[in-house]
Amino acid sequence: DVDFHGAYANKHLTIHRANVTHAPSRAHATVQGGVDVVPGGPKLDLTGTWTNFRWPLASSTPAFSSPRGSYALGGVRPWALQGEGEVIAADLPAMPATLRGTLAADSLQIAAASLRLLGGTATISSGEARWKPGESWRMAGRMTGLDPTTLRADLPGKLGHPAPAVEHPVVARSDFAQWLDAGHDRLDLSLSLNRES
Repeated sequence: DVDFHGAYANKHLTIHRANVTHAPSRAHATVQGGVDVVPGGPKLDLTGTWTNFRWPLASSTPAFSSPRGSYALGGVRPWALQGEGEVIAADLPAMPATLRGTLAADSLQIAAASLRLLGGTATISSGEARWKPGESWRMAGRMTGLDPTTLRADLPGKLGHPAPAVEHPVVARSDFAQWLDAGHDRLDLSLSLNRES
């Protein structure tokens, strides 16, 4: 469903207000701004908000969902994207998140992102989410300020003593708990998930 209010003149589309709803999931987005018809374009200068977003949209068991957030989309493709909002995944409470990257027809390239979870902050330094030709996700970054009691009540509170950063693939909670038992307070993580559609 689309509700659009705008005007077009001299190769420029002005969007005063537009509302887009994905009926099956009830995901909703608003958009306002401008679109220019240029060589290599279109050139976008858009901002908006979303509610009830999930990915994949058509899935009954999405990888993640987002109750609310805001975004800005600009330039020519791949478009520069900035966003901030709340993310829900893996039965955890809503987590504040920010993202900066580029959006193409087949993928999202993540230049920087952050997510506050488990009492700490996960900082993503690079990543990619691709949906064509198949779905795949790759991220690399660091987590700091982790509160182990959010995972296992018998572990000590927030870790704060200095320790060298280590590389550790986060595969399951049991592996993560073993890493915590070693007394580290920083985590370099590299995660790769691939699924063919």
